[in-house]
Amino acid sequence: MADPSKRPELADLTDRIKQAGSKAAPMQEYSEGPPTKLSNLGFDFMGAVLGGALMGWILDKAIPVVAPWALIVSIFLGFAGGILNVWRGLQPKTMTTKDTTTKEQG
Repeated sequence: MADPSKRPELADLTDRIKQAGSKAAPMQEYSEGPPTKLSNLGFDFMGAVLGGALMGWILDKAIPVVAPWALIVSIFLGFAGGILNVWRGLQPKTMTTKDTTTKEQG
């Protein structure tokens, strides 16, 4: 890449980008409240079930001997994975921190 100091049009562009960035409104912080969390849990659950069903359907089409058992088993596995995702999502978040106590040196 060319050095902006050697190409004046790039230096000018860099300055304009910096000015536009300083004028832009600060980004709002995203807070994950209860409605957002519950919505995410629902999508996680349905995604796991539908993902399992899709994998089972693909296996059934790829290996016709296992039809319809691959679909049935993978739906149950997706359901179990969805329950596990919901269970993990409902657990309170715990923060692990390092021990910040300092020993006195004497």
